[in-house]
Amino acid sequence: MFSVKHSECIGFESKWKVVKVSSEAGMQTSEFQVDTKGTSTVENKGISIQTDSTACQSKEVDMQKVADWLNRIYPNVAKELNEANNSKAFKGYCLSSDSKDFSLKHLQTIERNVVTEKGDSNDTISSMSWNSTGKILSVSYAHPHKGWCHHNGCIYIYKFKNGILAENKKISTDFCVTNIKFHATYPSIIVAGTYTGSINIWDLHREDNEMLVASINGHNENITQLSWIPDIISTKNYLLASSSIDGFLKVWTYDYTTSNLAIKSNYKFKLPIFGNIKRDTPTPKEISQKVWRGVVAFDFSKFLSDIFLVALEGGLIVECAMSAATEIKGGSEESPLSDPVVKYYESQESEISAVSFSPNRKEMFMTLGTDCDVRVYVLDQEDPAQIIYTKEPLLATTWIPYEDKLIAGCGKNGMLEIFNVQKAKLIENINSDKVSKTALSKIAVNKDNSNIVALGSINGQIQLWNVPWNSIAFNN
Repeated sequence: MFSVKHSECIGFESKWKVVKVSSEAGMQTSEFQVDTKGTSTVENKGISIQTDSTACQSKEVDMQKVADWLNRIYPNVAKELNEANNSKAFKGYCLSSDSKDFSLKHLQTIERNVVTEKGDSNDTISSMSWNSTGKILSVSYAHPHKGWCHHNGCIYIYKFKNGILAENKKISTDFCVTNIKFHATYPSIIVAGTYTGSINIWDLHREDNEMLVASINGHNENITQLSWIPDIISTKNYLLASSSIDGFLKVWTYDYTTSNLAIKSNYKFKLPIFGNIKRDTPTPKEISQKVWRGVVAFDFSKFLSDIFLVALEGGLIVECAMSAATEIKGGSEESPLSDPVVKYYESQESEISAVSFSPNRKEMFMTLGTDCDVRVYVLDQEDPAQIIYTKEPLLATTWIPYEDKLIAGCGKNGMLEIFNVQKAKLIENINSDKVSKTALSKIAVNKDNSNIVALGSINGQIQLWNVPWNSIAFNN
């Protein structure tokens, strides 16, 4: 698939530096030739055969032997059937003869003016999340902040049925919600982080006054991201990871039966030697003076459960390993503090708003910066293997499941934009109508049907689209 090579930049804008370009390894195949030769036709003659009618009569079968044989083969047959049933190897696959139409289809737009109990207008969508079955979409709204949060927050729950979203529940919070995430396996469990650092968990199957099942003051400042990650010790269990501007990334255990939320690991990230932070532009003073940089984003590998990435204030990207964490000062006996840093990647000139591993390739990840750049890295290379420059700043990006050469994003252009990672360029020949001129800030791909995509705008609008990713990839 991808192989990384160094090459001269040809046909790109002058702001390209020295970039390692990803390309797809080719296959050499011999040319297929057909030779036509004359042939003689052989005449076939039918011969009648008399069959002894007694030969077709059934013989007595030993049912006990049949039962014993079925018992012997059943475990292996059942295993193969289960693996085939759960396999996603051909999800999204289509034959080359399928339709070449790769137009985006607009399904629905929801306009919402959110007013809280205090009379605050929360128009900005702060986070979106589909549940594990793809049947529920959650959307949180927040108020723009310049200081301490004194607003109420809210989360709207929508049911997705027959290609349409319908409002189902509303959850009110004491403070603005900054991030929400449905549980990886329990479709009714949702967690939210607030601007004040609290973590709340709800069970949507319960009555309205009993939905809140866990709440804890997890951080001292606003929570930047939440994620459910597999437990290395027991892969059937999932842990909750949370990050904050306070410089901590914390991993929590959550017991579904008791709803108990408890700290498991506590991480902070030492800065590299000053000379290793290479930036052409100086780091803002309010950030450079910090002993511990705030964590703005993180992601745990889908393939290497021990490895995770962290984006820090000031454009720093850190590769970490839970097994490599060393204890540092500042923790307690109940909650020791560890530094898991393995290596630093090339710093970015802008702030990083997102970092994410590819769901298709274990060695690849991308970052989204505030300078219109989308950078694609491989784990063993400190500088980016590919850089995608965009005309307008993107506010959100996502990898596309099962399509390793596509990523999608949205931003100030007000449209869903799709990029070819190998060619490092926007795919422009896509039929898509702009629903509104408002900037889009959030994107969420349905967990069950990746063709269903939800977009959220900065003024509270929700857009629902059907995107034929496979057809787009095939034709580009």
